[in-house]
Amino acid sequence: MKVLLCGALLIVWVPLSESACYMFPDHKEKQPIGSAKASDCIDPHDKSEHLTGTTWINSMCQTCSCVQCKTLCCDRVLLPRGYSEDCVATFNRKKCRYTVHQKENLSAQCKTQYYVGK
Repeated sequence: MKVLLCGALLIVWVPLSESACYMFPDHKEKQPIGSAKASDCIDPHDKSEHLTGTTWINSMCQTCSCVQCKTLCCDRVLLPRGYSEDCVATFNRKKCRYTVHQKENLSAQCKTQYYVGK
């Protein structure tokens, strides 16, 4: 049943996200059955612990979910494409997104034609 749940999550989540998704095995020492933390997940990047059924944004700007079987993380950063050569894309880690601005004038934003997943 757990395998079916994981498969269903991947089938639904991956096409909707339009980005790369990764499933990480739980490397944590298993707690005794009946323990409050028996199904917790550990974020693969910042090592924070999360309860089954929770969703969070980690330090790598990925949306992660803890399902009973594993931790599933998907990139949520879209890469800008189709902007002028006079412009540059700058990544803001706090906002988990790129802004496109003129190389010579950081306050002048540039038009972007489209965005793609990683």
